[in-house]
Amino acid sequence: MRSILKWTIISITLLLTLHSCARFEIGPKWQVGGLLPILQTSFVLQDIVKSSFLKSDASGNLEIQYSDTVFDFNLDDYFVLPDTTVTVTNQGPFIPIAIAPGQSWVAETNRSQFSIDNMELTEMRVESGRISFFIESTILAPMNITYSIPSARKDGDSLVFKAQIPAASSTQNSSIVGSIDLSDYIMDLRGQQKDDYNTIYYTIDIQLDPSSVGYTITSSDVITSRTTYSKIVPNFVKGNFLQQVQAEEGDLNDFDLFQNFGTGEFDIESLDLDFEIRNSLGVDIRARLKELAAVGPNGDEIKLEGSIIGQNINLDRATVFGTEDPPVYTQRKTFAINTDNSNIDELLELKPIGLKYKVELEINPLGLVSNGNDFIYKGTGIEMSLNARLPMSLRANQLMFTDTSELSITDSLPDPNVLKINGGELILQARNEFPFSLRPQLYILDESNAVIDSLLSIGNIPAQGEVGLNEFSSYAVLRFPFGKETSTRIYDATSIKVDVFIDGPEAPFYGTVKSNDSLSMVLSADFLYDFAKDAN
Repeated sequence: MRSILKWTIISITLLLTLHSCARFEIGPKWQVGGLLPILQTSFVLQDIVKSSFLKSDASGNLEIQYSDTVFDFNLDDYFVLPDTTVTVTNQGPFIPIAIAPGQSWVAETNRSQFSIDNMELTEMRVESGRISFFIESTILAPMNITYSIPSARKDGDSLVFKAQIPAASSTQNSSIVGSIDLSDYIMDLRGQQKDDYNTIYYTIDIQLDPSSVGYTITSSDVITSRTTYSKIVPNFVKGNFLQQVQAEEGDLNDFDLFQNFGTGEFDIESLDLDFEIRNSLGVDIRARLKELAAVGPNGDEIKLEGSIIGQNINLDRATVFGTEDPPVYTQRKTFAINTDNSNIDELLELKPIGLKYKVELEINPLGLVSNGNDFIYKGTGIEMSLNARLPMSLRANQLMFTDTSELSITDSLPDPNVLKINGGELILQARNEFPFSLRPQLYILDESNAVIDSLLSIGNIPAQGEVGLNEFSSYAVLRFPFGKETSTRIYDATSIKVDVFIDGPEAPFYGTVKSNDSLSMVLSADFLYDFAKDAN
């Protein structure tokens, strides 16, 4: 004969561990009678949200603090002049000429022009880079070469390269190589007549070595010089920056604020978002935020509406000021985007997982008005950023968050061949310090995280101050009954998932969450046991 007894669990104690959750002692207000807890946990909103954007203000109120750059026109990434090679061939005359020792055969001035888009540079200070020389000669006598750049100066001296080219043989040309470090050189890029841009002029003087005997230059004599400017990185440039429009669109996909929230809706009380533009370049700019859209978990989008979209924002050029490195005074403009002048609250209430944006930047929109005094220092640029501050003051309607924790209940259960669970209930005692009513739902999961069964309860955990132990917290006891079928599945349970649905407060009120608001829970079990026939 099988008899049914109701046993109160006396030997099962489980610990549900949530990220950053702390255990707590059951005080005198927590009357659990003969039941021992199978779950003890306490967590704050930071444990649920797990977001780097969630901060606490000076009053202990939680708020979202978000800042990110949506446009960065910084020249560091490509502030390297293109490698430029200039080759000059000096060939002897058709009619042979005799030159004496020490006499120049070639004395000429040449120019090198850098190919730089949208910039007419007149001055450059070099941070790093080199100028390399390769000179080849067919002349059967040693020749001296002097290569100078009068427009490149360091410590008051012009750049000069001198070398001797050995005499070639009848079967093999002679050659030499050399290079000069251009670091800290200041280069005038206006050319020899000071009326050009992006241009270096240099002189080459080739003479017969004074220790040599005289030599007759013929048309078969050739000296070829190849000059290469490589990896030149300026730390300052000056000139005219031509009118241009830089357009950029992209995504910000690092939103982790709502990743643990499921269904439901919420309504925020206020939001302050600043759209800031910083100009550290010596050029006038005009900026436009063409589009800003929030992307929801299902791919749906809500676009920002308001006067900021498409508005021309003019910003003066930066100025040289002070002794900082670089010595630049940055110009700034900030535009407030809030619930009064836009639909920004709708973007956040979508629970976005990312943002999409389109911006435009126009350089020197009024043309070349600086008389060649536009400038850029390395490490400076133009940035557009979004800076948001969202107090966690809101209303919720069935807003759900979820979390899962491991269990190891099987080892603690009696042998089902002797004593079987035949129904019962889980009893949840909860202390709620949040300003919202909470309704939990439990799911039993197997080792593959598949749902074995769900447990429902009638009733909510009241919001802070509604009912409870004191004016700061609310207390509730909820029961989750289950039958025989669930009992057999408990042996396969390896983890438990808790969905908590948030409701309230009622309009027109909002609930403000503080950093130390917590939900504390004790989950106990009261099982019905069924003795097997062979039990004594």
